[in-house]
Amino acid sequence: MRRARLFLGTYMQDVRRQRNMHLTNSDWTQNVDSPLTDAKKQEWATYRQALRDFPANVSNYSEEDEYIYFPDPPDYAGDADISDIVVPTPTPEPAP
Repeated sequence: MRRARLFLGTYMQDVRRQRNMHLTNSDWTQNVDSPLTDAKKQEWATYRQALRDFPANVSNYSEEDEYIYFPDPPDYAGDADISDIVVPTPTPEPAP
């Protein structure tokens, strides 16, 4: 889950401000000339609807919470298990 630290201001203003930021950052997904397939556009549309509904569902958080958890965008790998990922070690250049 993506978490967002609350900013200064009233609690619901913070929630809406950050929600609007996520919506703005995903506007490109719904453009006619977007490189996404129709299926991916639909996934993003569903995500964007969840963001629009989020302030109404925020009652399970309290103002004392340091973080709130927004819906995850499609293909978000933030919580994925990365134990199987192998990063190659760079080979040093031979000495002249």
